Amino acid sequence: MIKSNIIRFTGNLMYVIVIGIVINYGIRCQDYLKNVIVGSQYNPYPNLIFSSFFFIIVGFLIAMPRFLGNVRDQGHWTYDWIRFLSIGLPTFYASVSPLGYFIISDTIWPSMFVHLLFAYNGTLHAITGLVSGYITLTSFEKSGFLPIQHCENKN
Repeated sequence: MIKSNIIRFTGNLMYVIVIGIVINYGIRCQDYLKNVIVGSQYNPYPNLIFSSFFFIIVGFLIAMPRFLGNVRDQGHWTYDWIRFLSIGLPTFYASVSPLGYFIISDTIWPSMFVHLLFAYNGTLHAITGLVSGYITLTSFEKSGFLPIQHCENKN
């Protein structure tokens, strides 16, 4: 019992360290893209692409233990479409909307939402990316119920 708790503790600690390293490296890359690439070459696209998808990937990493727990469970896979469509899709839109604003013209893409995302120094943009990645991956679930098999009654 104690040995399994130590293994769980070590695994969780390693997981937190890996997440911390990924976030630290990603924020350093984002600062580099923002300060060096955008500042010297006047090209905002690398920073926009990175900032749009980096936090979605971090959301995937945060959801990974729950997803791997579902992989080990018995049953068949289901996908919670209501959860994905009501939470995952709007947060994905919010996460990639700054990129769409600069790629697609201002007349097609609503700009009010983009200004709201950048009003808080990108924090809201990061949170929507995290939520989008987390919800997308955790919407995969395994149902413990096996599909109903039709069998004939021999009476």
